[in-house]
Amino acid sequence: MEKDIYIVVHGEVQSLKMDPILSQNGIMNLEAMPKTLLPEVPSNVISGIGTRYGETAELLDLDITAYNPLCGTIFYLESISPDSIYSLEYEGKKLMVPRTEAFLQSLPNETVLIADKIFLLGILEIKPENIKDGNVFKITLSSLSSALFGVENTQYDISNVELIFSPITTTAPW
Repeated sequence: MEKDIYIVVHGEVQSLKMDPILSQNGIMNLEAMPKTLLPEVPSNVISGIGTRYGETAELLDLDITAYNPLCGTIFYLESISPDSIYSLEYEGKKLMVPRTEAFLQSLPNETVLIADKIFLLGILEIKPENIKDGNVFKITLSSLSSALFGVENTQYDISNVELIFSPITTTAPW
């Protein structure tokens, strides 16, 4: 059994202040995204916490059903359990990255996440230089079912990571 999870990186923001709004470029790029890339009726729309995530959902005509700080928040590290993050070295900088794989396994098929770039770093197949504001990724998870002592246990492994949309232009640095 397979399930698909769609991850929309919030649109480009105006500034790096505490809770920024989308830039005109970010709005334009999201408006250019074909709506047919996402499920017509997602099982869930889970968003990071902050203005940019809500604006992204609104531009894509998505109704947020839940918020999760793993997807991103203005109070990032304070709102995530320490055992849900790990440290990653990138371009000489230490980044705190959420462990996203277990979270993805728990989601139903055709869930849409509105997240930040840091969320995607928790998926080991995606390299930082391949993540831009406004990107849309389709993550396919394949089940690994097993039975132990007569109890069915379904785990999922990431079987495919596909970039299905990239914005026309971006001015934001990684």
